[in-house]
Amino acid sequence: MLTVHHLQRSQSERIVWLCEELGIPYELKTYQRDAKTFLAPPELQQLHPTQAAPVIQDGTTTLAESGAIVEYILTKYGNGKLAIPHTADNYADYLYFLHFANGYFQPALVGYSTVLRSGISRDDPSARFARRNFEQALKILDGRLTKNTWLAGEDFTAADVMNVFTLTTARLFFPYSLAGYEGILGYLQRVSQREAYKTAMAKGDPGLVPLISAEKPRSISGLNKGLPTDTVTKTASGTVNQTTQNLNNTTEKVTDQTIPGEFPSDDAKYDKPPPDISFSSIWSAFKTWLFSFFPNILDRFENWIKGLIAWILPPPRQAKMYEAILKRPIASSFIICQLVCCGVPLLVFLAV
Repeated sequence: MLTVHHLQRSQSERIVWLCEELGIPYELKTYQRDAKTFLAPPELQQLHPTQAAPVIQDGTTTLAESGAIVEYILTKYGNGKLAIPHTADNYADYLYFLHFANGYFQPALVGYSTVLRSGISRDDPSARFARRNFEQALKILDGRLTKNTWLAGEDFTAADVMNVFTLTTARLFFPYSLAGYEGILGYLQRVSQREAYKTAMAKGDPGLVPLISAEKPRSISGLNKGLPTDTVTKTASGTVNQTTQNLNNTTEKVTDQTIPGEFPSDDAKYDKPPPDISFSSIWSAFKTWLFSFFPNILDRFENWIKGLIAWILPPPRQAKMYEAILKRPIASSFIICQLVCCGVPLLVFLAV
């Protein structure tokens, strides 16, 4: 029998859901995350070099990576269900969104979160680039789902199974809002009504309410608090075999406090204009840099300008010229160039 190793609150929920949609017999083994590291427990890590879920075992075959597992199960047990034949007009759409989740959407989400965790300013070009990729992924999905019932068209497929996790449970790790994405929100409502989805979530993640609303969820600070730490084995028929280990009955602790990498609650306040690269800002930065090396250069510059103006212009015009040079950077640059180009040769001529 096919065995599905599922780490609770992880993307391995896709495999449980897929098996329920196909109606195939399988054995489900669930694992709790470590309370401190949030990683898979040692007994799950030992199953595959990736040390992460999902993992399936089918006879002598052990396979990881949700995308690979989905294709394996569809090919071996699907009998054509939840897939689009290559002769269909929407085959390319199906194939694209089947790989969209792990190929673009999830990396964009994790990438943006990683940038925020690093402490880089949200105005930094790398942060803006990461955010742009993440928002673009949401726009692609929303645009598609505004015009179609499911990602491949009017038929529910494995492409939907692959993408829903990043729109729902993944938000426990990387909280973000879906406000304004009406296509996605309607889609999640349709997903939540599927019997196979409800059954899969009840078996794999009992007590977890699917995150199908627009609101940004609260951050998780203790994934397995309040959940038993045993390894629980369930068959598709509902039989439960439980290996007794230590139980952790502490209350689940969830906090509203911002954790490293959490998306801002009000992203609008981070939409600052790009850095000022006008002539005035460059001139100001240059003067600051110059004065840091030559502290007295400002006094010398002003005295030199005053002397040059007094020598060239009559008294009534000296004040205006002085203000124009020292208060207006563009005018000052132009005038200084004129003074240097005209005044210095004149001084040399008179001296000779």
